[in-house]
Order: sequence, then C-alpha cells, then structure tokens
Amino acid sequence: MRVQPAAGGAVRALAALLLTFAASAALAPGATAAPAASPLNARLQEGACLNSNARVSLELLIESCSTLIAAGNLSGDALATAYFNRGAAYRASGDNEHAIADYGEAIKLKPNFAAAFGNRANVYQDLEQFDRAIDDYDESLRLNPGDARQFYNRANAYRAKEMIDRAIQDYNEAVRLDPNFADAYDNRGIMYVAKGDYDRAIRDYDQAIKLRPDFADAFGNRGFAYTSKGDFDRAILDYDYALKLNPDDAIVYNNRGFAYSAKGDLDQAIEDYNQAVWHNSSYADAFANRGFAYSAKGDFDRAIIDYDEAIRLNPTDATVFQNRGIAYDNKGQQERAIKDYDQAIKLDPSDPEPLLNRCWARATWGQQVEMALADCNESLRLRPNDAGALSSRCFVKIRLHDLDGALLDCDASLKIEPQDAYALFERGVARLLMGDQGGGELDIAGSRRVDPEVEREFKGYGVVLETAPSN
Repeated sequence: MRVQPAAGGAVRALAALLLTFAASAALAPGATAAPAASPLNARLQEGACLNSNARVSLELLIESCSTLIAAGNLSGDALATAYFNRGAAYRASGDNEHAIADYGEAIKLKPNFAAAFGNRANVYQDLEQFDRAIDDYDESLRLNPGDARQFYNRANAYRAKEMIDRAIQDYNEAVRLDPNFADAYDNRGIMYVAKGDYDRAIRDYDQAIKLRPDFADAFGNRGFAYTSKGDFDRAILDYDYALKLNPDDAIVYNNRGFAYSAKGDLDQAIEDYNQAVWHNSSYADAFANRGFAYSAKGDFDRAIIDYDEAIRLNPTDATVFQNRGIAYDNKGQQERAIKDYDQAIKLDPSDPEPLLNRCWARATWGQQVEMALADCNESLRLRPNDAGALSSRCFVKIRLHDLDGALLDCDASLKIEPQDAYALFERGVARLLMGDQGGGELDIAGSRRVDPEVEREFKGYGVVLETAPSN
C-alpha cells in the first residue's frame, strides 16, 4: 500500500523531582514508623514535633504537632515550625489540602519563612497548579536567592507549563549555585532535547552521569537524545546501560525498541515492547509502537490488536487512530480504515497525513471519490507541494475522468520525486487513456523497474491494463 504508518513517539519521562526544604527544625527524612503509644506528655510532644532529629511516624508527628498547636503554649517561630512540620507530614501523607493550610499558617506567623513558601509551592505543583507554585517559588527565592533547589523546582514548574526557555534559565541558576546538581543537568538536557538542540542536551547528560555514574535516567535520556539525532547504535548502548542500572524501566524498553525499529530490527523491537508492556500494562505508547512494528512486518491483525489496546488506554492519540486505519487499509478494508482516519482528523484537523490517507483509501475503494478529491485538496493546502498527495490526487482525478488534471498532478509529483513508482504508473495509465500509447508504455515500464509490485497493487483497485506494454 502507498500509506505507511507513522512512528509512535518514543517517550522519556522528565524526572521532575521536587526537592523539599527542611526548616531548621523540620521533619527528618526517612522517618520510621513508631508503635502505637499512649498520649505523650508535653516534653515528648515537643520533641516529636519540633526536633529535626526525631524519627517518628507521620501519624505521630501530626498528632504531636496538633496537640502542641491546640495547647496554645507555642508562639512565634516555634509555632510556625510546628505548622511547617505538620504541613510536611500532611503532604507526605497525601493530604495536600491540610498541608497548604499549615504552610499558610506558618507563613502568617513568619513572613520571611522561605522554606514554607518553597514547600507550599511543591504542594501546588503536586496539584498541577503551576502558576500558584511559581508565585510561591518567586517569594521563596526573593527571601533566599542562593538556594539551588528552589531554582530547580521552579524550573520544573515552568517545564510543566511548556515554558522551555524560562525553565532553562532556572536550571542554569541551579547548576551555577550548585555545580554538582546532577538532576538539574539531567532536566536541562531534557529541555534542550525539546528545543531540538541535541548536542547541548548530550553535554548536560554527560555531566549528570559524570557526577552520578549510576544515574539510570540520565543514561536513558542521553539514549533518547542520540535517537533523536539518528545515532541509533549509540542510543542502544545507553539504553542497555540504563536497563542494567534499572531493569524495570518500561520507558527505556520502549525507547530501545523504537531505536531497534528505526534500524529495521523489528523482532528485537517487538521483544523490547513486550518488556515495556510487561513492566507497565497501561503503557499506551508501547502498545502503539509494538503495533507499528507488527504493521511494518506485515502482520496487520496483530498490529490492530495492539492499536486497539493503545486506543483503549489513550483514546485521544490521533496517530494511533491513523496507524490502525493504515493497518485496515493494508488489509483491504478501506471502509473500516476511513472510520479511523475520520477520528484522527477529528482529533487533529491540522495534520495533513490522515487527510491524505483518507483520500487514498477512498480512491482505492472506488467510493466517495468526490470526497477523496476534497481530502487531497485539504491535505495539499496544509502541506503544499507534497509529492505523495499530488500523486494520490492524480489517481483520484483518473477515477473522476479528469485526465488533463491527473496528468498535471502526476507531472508535479514526479518533478519532486522522479522515481516514484506510483506516480509513474498513474501517469502511464492517464496517458494510455488519453491515447498516448508510447508515453503510457514508457511510464509503466519505468514504474515496473522501480517497484514491480505497484502494478499488481493497482489491479486490486480495479486498474487492469488492457494492453501490457513491454519493458
């Protein structure tokens, strides 16, 4: 078939770690669970709530701080710290609403409490309220402009808002203030990939790996940068090492599969996609990419099964609808293919590709040919001078008996792609129908030389040469 599936996106998740401040008397990391206890006396309550070295459960910390706050014996910075630490415990428990309220109380009591602004910003970021998060990071950095972690966290918020240049500025500050900040180098590298600056991204990943040689995400991300550059062998080396460090990373399996697929090693690609969906059964992209690999192998039934699952998991991915349509198209089920192209166009009306594929499906089906012409016209409006669309419209015009128009479109297509077997065959058919026997035979002979299967394909569309011209 003329239509070819569009490759599914290889996705490297951004490591958007939120680094939480500790106040001078804040929740200690790695707090261990404590056994149930009788109500604590005041000294123990104060130690559990205010002592930064206390190793207590989140429940006990919340209980202790709540008791101290309710008793009314704390004031000023001590009371602010109690609210701050209880807020940290609430956030760690997943109770974001109470965490925000407690950080707000801490800030009222201590307006210059930079850590409280920073931690409240982290909660807002958890809730995807990025503008409010940035406002709090701004204030935290106004109060403490030398904190690399807050620049990093604000960069992550800008990244979430797709403000790439602004995110890079903050990552720059983070690594300027802390040259050993491996996560900041890694995330800045991701931003450079988003800008298409793969060499600068690779330099950042190099630095992240130098600082942390066991940084699995940085190896995976560098692999993705090499994939984006088309250096698939180098990418696979990085993916291999990333999986050595973290053998359960579904994203890296998916991305290595993508690299193998790009190299033409479809069996190895499928094995990696198998691993990706084994480790994450909800990984829509991996199902879509495995479907692409099966389609490239000509196993359209298995491809459709994977596309079905990808769509079930993510019903808004236009590319997967298009690729499933192509699989149906290749099975000769144009009417079913058109339904998928319809959905792809509905999801992304600015993409010329599903319009082109729907044009071709209608033309080869021999039904809705006027609509096929409208599809090709719209595809060419969105992407002018596309050789494939011109060639497809040439065939549509042959169906509509507009032979002069068909000849013009095939000429234009072949001016762009002189060795396109489809356009050569179509022009040959048009010339034969116009009575130009010599020109028609010459074009069809040229098509056969480029791809002898094209003539057989057109026979399936009902285009049979009455006189088989010789080569």
